[in-house]
Amino acid sequence: MASRLRAANRWALVALSAALAGGAAALAYYFAAAQPAALGTPAPVEIKRRSSLYCQFYVFVESRPFVAFLMEQAQDDTAVFRQIYVAKADGDRTDYNAETGVRPEWRLDAASVTPRLEARVVVPDTGQSGLGEQDIAIEFPGARREDFADRGSTRWREASLKSVYYQNLPGKCRRQQTP
Repeated sequence: MASRLRAANRWALVALSAALAGGAAALAYYFAAAQPAALGTPAPVEIKRRSSLYCQFYVFVESRPFVAFLMEQAQDDTAVFRQIYVAKADGDRTDYNAETGVRPEWRLDAASVTPRLEARVVVPDTGQSGLGEQDIAIEFPGARREDFADRGSTRWREASLKSVYYQNLPGKCRRQQTP
């Protein structure tokens, strides 16, 4: 009886091997006969790069910024920068302008002796609402108006923050290209 089981197992193994080999042959034939799909070249993805201005200001030394601003330059007007965010050294990224639904526009004043970006920003205040608007400016000693039209330059430039709330602080600014 044991010999009959061994013989049956052998035949079952042979039949299974034949079925697997036939299936593999069928798959090989299918893939060999199938035509590859016509692959066109993918359309190039056009990423519009925007020019932004990143400024950081220090209390004592350049080891860690006290406050930093990121602004996006308007596409149609090189004298307009829209504030994206403000961050402080203590990790606070509270943008009081965002809380009021206002995105400050900084305007380049090239008529002044020292070129400067000027804006009105929302800051904490002792008034009833807890918020108030203040004038703020970033001055660029030694810069020219043409320097702001050059969107390709990413070098650091000397800057000075003029603000009652953030204090008058030395710092630097540079261009960034962002998608």
